[in-house]
This record gives sequence, structure tokens and C-alpha cells, in this order.
Amino acid sequence: MKISLLIIVSLVSLSTVTSEQKTFESTIEKVKQVDCDLLPSVRSNHPVNFNMNEIDSSKYKPQTFRDPYKLTIFTNSDSIEEVYQEDYPEIFRKTDKGYRFKNSQGQEIIAENNLEQEKSYSKYEFKAKFKNYVMILMTYFEGSEVVLVDLETGLAFTTLDKPRFITETKLYGFADYYGDSDIHFYNIETKESVHFSFQNLSIVDSYNVSNHVFFKAICMSTMEEKYFEIFVN
Repeated sequence: MKISLLIIVSLVSLSTVTSEQKTFESTIEKVKQVDCDLLPSVRSNHPVNFNMNEIDSSKYKPQTFRDPYKLTIFTNSDSIEEVYQEDYPEIFRKTDKGYRFKNSQGQEIIAENNLEQEKSYSKYEFKAKFKNYVMILMTYFEGSEVVLVDLETGLAFTTLDKPRFITETKLYGFADYYGDSDIHFYNIETKESVHFSFQNLSIVDSYNVSNHVFFKAICMSTMEEKYFEIFVN
């Protein structure tokens, strides 16, 4: 009788452990799914209509992409800077540390070197050109951004690192900050801006087909690859 009772208790204990393990594994799986959900926070300065969909990896085909709006990359930032100072003296009026521009709202956009103070560190570099836009890469103590200066108007605006033009007047950029990512869409003509912020997701690559922009990302909790597209009207 004692042996039978012991076996029964053991079986009940085993059943309880197995049930708890399944519950634990199920909970972990749910956490993983939540962590990898593509649910960004969205900020915009206008009513925005967009579609965002997760796609299968087989639909992500960057090798088929042919960029009709390639940037002209500068190889010598200092020499290029001097050229723009000579050709556009009213726009590129240098201060002791760099430049101060205005955006379309009259707000100041600063592109200056601050190489001494660690947490206030900033460094500018004339990086590229597209049509009548000059791109100045700003590197900070944490992160970076790009200042785009319109050579026709002298006005400037900022976007995230790696800006890419969708049309001659629309662009997007993306950046990764310690496992969180941001995507910024900007319309130069209308000044309309849409900003997507993702947690626990690192965007590693992208390309576009017209207004459809495709992204490859890594879920930081599972290191799982995720693929999605965004279409912004």
C-alpha cells in the first residue's frame, strides 16, 4: 500500500511539473511573440494614411532593386566644404565651429563641431549630394543624423541616418539605437513628416519599389529575422 501511494504521489507530482512546464513554455512563447510584434509608435505633423504589413522573407528581394535616385558621395569632405563656401557664401557662412541654418519654420538647425565635451560631442562632415541638396552628416556622442541643405532656398531640414530618395521630393531614412529603431518619411514639397519608432527591433537593411519601402530587421529578444513593408501616401 505504501508503494502504491508513493507511485500515485510521484505521478501526480510529475503531472503537476509537466503542466507547470507547459504553462511556463507557453508564457515564454507569448512573451517572444509580443516582443517581436511590429507595432511601432507613430508621430506625424499631419493626418497620415499608411499601410504596414509583415511579409515573408521570400518577398524581400533587394537584389532586384535599381536605385534611380542615387546620391553623389563625397570622398573629400574638407575640399567639398571649401567649394560650397565659395559658390554659396550666403548659405555656408561659417561660425567658429561650423554652420547654423534655418528650417522652413524659422527654427535653427546647427551643424557644428564640438570635439571637447564628451556627452555634448558633435562632428559634421559634408557627406553627399542629390540634385540641389547637400547632405551634412552629424555624428554625436550617441547616434547621428543628416542635415539636408537646399541650395536654392538656403533652408535646411534633418532626417535620420542613411537617407534614401523615393522620388525627387520624397525621402526616408532609418537608424538603430541600441536595439531600438526609427524610420522617418519626409516630403520636401509639403514638409509633411511621419516618424515610426520600434522597440526591441533592429533594422539592418531596406530598399524601395516606388512608394513601397521594404525593411529587414532583427528581433533583439530572439534574434529572429523579420521582414515588413510600409507604404505611405
